[in-house]
Amino acid sequence: MYRKLELLRDADLVKEYTEVRRDGPNVTLYERNFTNISVGIDEADEFTLEIDRPEESPEDRLATFWSEMKKES
Repeated sequence: MYRKLELLRDADLVKEYTEVRRDGPNVTLYERNFTNISVGIDEADEFTLEIDRPEESPEDRLATFWSEMKKES
């Protein structure tokens, strides 16, 4: 299951959050990062994929930025 969540996270289809708990171990939470996914076939018989995403708030963009910086370090 965790491998599938990693694949979804790497494809930016889920967001990963860590919930810090005082009374026990931290918990990792996942949230869907799309509103709709459409798969189709065009005139050349090629697959097409459209992903609709919710608009990010400035706070979410900043959190995403720092998460990406953390991954690179």
